Amino acid sequence: MSEQSPVYNQGPARPAIYKRYDAGFEPPTGAEIKAEIARAGLTGAQAAALLGYKASRQVRKLTSGEKNISYAMWRLLCIYSGSIVADTKATYKPEAREPKAQT
Repeated sequence: MSEQSPVYNQGPARPAIYKRYDAGFEPPTGAEIKAEIARAGLTGAQAAALLGYKASRQVRKLTSGEKNISYAMWRLLCIYSGSIVADTKATYKPEAREPKAQT
């Protein structure tokens, strides 16, 4: 098996899925999305409502890997489940970026 499956209540399979978008974020797999929904204690219908979908069918597409989850939806789900703490203006510090080389 090449894909790591998360173990419930044992931390993330890959820490990079919890990073901010500008700090090395890697999109979660369907199994990781499914584990996060379980960690939040949500049903498919509840997860759909939280993420702004009309039906749990859309959540099934995310957890099967048929559809990719957007960064914003993933971040909201992770905040709701308690896996990450929401950044505030007081705590958010963008990563320093290298200036672009002038040609």
